[in-house]
Amino acid sequence: MRSTDPAEYEIDRINRRTYGDSRVVKEYGSVTGWLDPGERACFDYARAVGAHGPLLDIGVGGGRTVPMMRAFSSAYVGIDYTPALLRRAQENHPGVDLREMDARRLDFADGTFGLVSFSYNGIDSVGDTGRSQILREVHRVLEPGGLFCFSSLNHEGRSDRRLLRLPSSAEVLQPNLLLRWVRETLVSLRNMQQSRSLVRETEKTSLRPIAAHFCGLIGRYTSLSEQIGELEQHGFVVEACFDNVTGSPALGRVELEDVDCLHYVARKTA
Repeated sequence: MRSTDPAEYEIDRINRRTYGDSRVVKEYGSVTGWLDPGERACFDYARAVGAHGPLLDIGVGGGRTVPMMRAFSSAYVGIDYTPALLRRAQENHPGVDLREMDARRLDFADGTFGLVSFSYNGIDSVGDTGRSQILREVHRVLEPGGLFCFSSLNHEGRSDRRLLRLPSSAEVLQPNLLLRWVRETLVSLRNMQQSRSLVRETEKTSLRPIAAHFCGLIGRYTSLSEQIGELEQHGFVVEACFDNVTGSPALGRVELEDVDCLHYVARKTA
């Protein structure tokens, strides 16, 4: 799906290029298990409240989430919009129903799924327009009362604002390591320059480079209060939210500066 919005199109171009890079595909294809305590807490909650029915796993990447999500439901479908990542997922999980599809245009009937998952801040890989499209589509394909579990970058967090790192003492002392650091830093600076026109910052959201993959991704950061409001506008109510650091509940907390991302459990209202 190609957006007619120039900014959305450019975000797509940058992020798809990075997701399709052979090094990223190799990395994502080798990761297994839960990413952090918050992700595990999110799905433990979903299981505790009786998540059931067919499950849609959006953004499967290299297939990390496939075995964990299939433990929730045998009626499982996984999708990703990056062909190279999807091929790796299919290699890692032969015979599983994995399809190339964009979350902004889901090819499923209304009310098909009881649970929809979108992990690893995948929803942040599009702009504001794309995010609204995803929330509308997820709401449409969920059955009444169904759950949407996803993670999103935290606008109030501070750690990911440090896009460039200083060389370590080992890198300073070893010319080959120092040269590699210089090369990686130059790549990051080039990527930051290419995405500079897309950067914006508001009180509750921001669109800016992500430090991972040499600043080769543009991510949408959202505050907890803003995300709750967006979900409510699209017909969801937030039942739970967990931080990525300790897996502790985040609803009602004031200080979230040490939290990189938040894991949400939202229910489709009847």
